[in-house]
Amino acid sequence: MKKMFMALLLLAELLPRICALGPGEDAPALTIDKWYRGPEVTLQPPQSGATPEKIPFFRVVVIWGTWSPAATESLQVLNSLKAAYPERDIAAIARDSAESLDKQLARAGQPAFSIALDKEDKTSIAYMPGEMIFPKAFVVDADRQILWTGEVIDLPETVADIVKGTFRLSRAKKLHKYRSDLVMALQSGDEGRIIRASDDILQEEPGNLFALRARMFVYESSGRLGDAVRFINALLVKEPNQSRLYFMKLELLLREPVPDVAEFQRTAEAVSRQFRGNVTVLNSLAWFILDRTPFRMVPAALLQECTDSAVKQLPTTATAAEKGAVLGARARALFFVGRIGDAINIQQEAASVLPEHSDARKAAAAILNVMEEARNAGK
Repeated sequence: MKKMFMALLLLAELLPRICALGPGEDAPALTIDKWYRGPEVTLQPPQSGATPEKIPFFRVVVIWGTWSPAATESLQVLNSLKAAYPERDIAAIARDSAESLDKQLARAGQPAFSIALDKEDKTSIAYMPGEMIFPKAFVVDADRQILWTGEVIDLPETVADIVKGTFRLSRAKKLHKYRSDLVMALQSGDEGRIIRASDDILQEEPGNLFALRARMFVYESSGRLGDAVRFINALLVKEPNQSRLYFMKLELLLREPVPDVAEFQRTAEAVSRQFRGNVTVLNSLAWFILDRTPFRMVPAALLQECTDSAVKQLPTTATAAEKGAVLGARARALFFVGRIGDAINIQQEAASVLPEHSDARKAAAAILNVMEEARNAGK
């Protein structure tokens, strides 16, 4: 987590004063060398059909720096978004060669959305003049107006607001200005300015990841973990439906010199209760417990409950990556409590749904091998 905060500060220091285009501005044309995957996407006005649109019109354009791990990590978010809104265009514009893109996709799995190779970086420069934080997402309306710009991880919530009719362009413009102010504050290194700028954003959007990371960096840099936890607790009182806040608190609790086991388990239980119908959050909680939590602190009963509930609620429309992650977490949870045979059966299913030759499938197969070795050793 400390490395993440340091990387954020470094990026802000390197970031020129000219930033990405923002809400209310016209979306530049896409200057493409080659459409690499999926159908070609244009920003022409949509054709009027015989039937009215069921949801507001939008397109998503993502500027990818395929060398960035975040680009690969964003693939699942974009695949899920495309699965949820198959009639909407989603295009990732890659600043790289076809060969490099081939390698990235071979490891990460196949996209359900369109991918193009940028021509001489013209699209990237038009949308992000000087900015170097990749990937960057833009939501564009029917008239080629940019509605929103931000990190890919925040796209699903933004699109949901558009679909529900609760999205406000004026608010998006305000948040874009606040984000620019925060970048300037990070460049200055002034703690007071960082706090004020992040407060402006978090009052409007309590789950804003960029502002939360900046604020956590302030506490991290001075070793004030207790202040960080109290800050997150105050936000949770106002916004108990922000799962990101709970996970930040869990992370902070683990980083205390002597972790408060009871508080950690209470917080994990609060996540499970608050999001009992949300497969994504339940699965994220399970993986957090499996991968991040010391053995003595693992709430075994809660782990079993979360993974069982996630499997039962897994929608039929879930992507291969989502199915593999949910089944994989269930298998690991069963293995943790000694139900090795059941764990192997589910891990086999998890591996089978993942794309062949992908890194995810190779990792699932490796875990399956460990489970089978454990079973054989016990015979």
